Amino acid sequence: MNHHPFWRRVPLAARTLAILFAFSTSLSAQRVTSLDGTVDFVSGVAENPQRVGDSSRVGSIGFFPSISLTSRSSRSSTAINYAFGWDRLTADPPSDTTSHNSTLTFTREINPTTNMSLSNSLALTSDPQAFFALRGVIPLDDGSGFLLLVDPVVQHQNFLTESINGTVTRRLSGKSSLSLTGGFYLRDTLSNGSSTFSNQRGGNGQVSFARRISERSEWNVGYTFAYYSFDDYNSTITNSAHFGFSSMIAKDTVVSWGLGASHARSAGTSNFTAGYEGSAGVSRRIKGNTFSVRASQDGGHPNGLGSVSRNRVLSLGVDRKLSSVVNLFLSASAFDSRGVLDNHLNSRGTSAAGNLGFAITRTLSVQVGAQYQRYSEPAPIAFTQKRLFASLRYSHPNLLRSR
Repeated sequence: MNHHPFWRRVPLAARTLAILFAFSTSLSAQRVTSLDGTVDFVSGVAENPQRVGDSSRVGSIGFFPSISLTSRSSRSSTAINYAFGWDRLTADPPSDTTSHNSTLTFTREINPTTNMSLSNSLALTSDPQAFFALRGVIPLDDGSGFLLLVDPVVQHQNFLTESINGTVTRRLSGKSSLSLTGGFYLRDTLSNGSSTFSNQRGGNGQVSFARRISERSEWNVGYTFAYYSFDDYNSTITNSAHFGFSSMIAKDTVVSWGLGASHARSAGTSNFTAGYEGSAGVSRRIKGNTFSVRASQDGGHPNGLGSVSRNRVLSLGVDRKLSSVVNLFLSASAFDSRGVLDNHLNSRGTSAAGNLGFAITRTLSVQVGAQYQRYSEPAPIAFTQKRLFASLRYSHPNLLRSR
């Protein structure tokens, strides 16, 4: 039985939202608040033998509503989003998956030189890749520094993942700034008598300094300390230092790269591993259009499987309006993880999804698309899923709007 059901956390999120709204409203009288809603009805065919027994091809239906609330003023903003998913594979017997996901973000200008941001992300699902893909949503990094790559899809059991992140940035001069960041995450799974997916907790702290060298370019240097604990493995302490550079090569288009060194050791023992970290990427976001591609390697962090691994990740995301009535969505990722310290589980996986959307009216559209997902190792989680689907989407921006 899951010890931390989703709905027990909802009151905490609601209280947090109320505090943030009260805090921001008391400091900023003039605010603009809006409520947006979206519902997707999905139908298609799936090839997914591990979850439905002997049937290799079955029909699928799904229902995915979401709602977003935003409130902005000249000095602060608050945003909350909640999405629900019900996905059924029509085998004999049927296989149902339900998913919940909520995010909460608050930003505030404390004074002319200091800004802060707080974020909370909470998810309860067994198959987040399908949950994102069938809604046409690119899974973006939430900035917490915790990247969990492996999910217990083949076990068909829900897990709870939560992350909290806070950052304070102070501008030291017209060209330089100092940032302090702290974060916490947890992942809890149903007890299945296996250490493959071990319940885990983690926290980190980071300090970074950035210096602008031109109107378009800046460099940064930083240090991160993290502590991770696992139910079935030794706790781990990691230290890493990095140097990075970013440049705006065109309007709203940023190229960035970074290099660093890391050290990880088991708490209370002399076992350790050292390695390098690196990343490179291009991103562009303008007026609802998104393009991003990123490659990275870390020196030793949790990926959701076992304890600590050395992870290589490649990701791509595209969400672009091709015309006034046609929209293109693409999302793909691949990872290769090698276990380190007391973790002997290596893992590898790929996922991809895409669809074309056609607007029928201002609020109604049709999407046709495909999804592919595969874990090739280790054997206990090996899994391949293929889908073709069509969906009818109803979107209503500004359900409510007030000033």
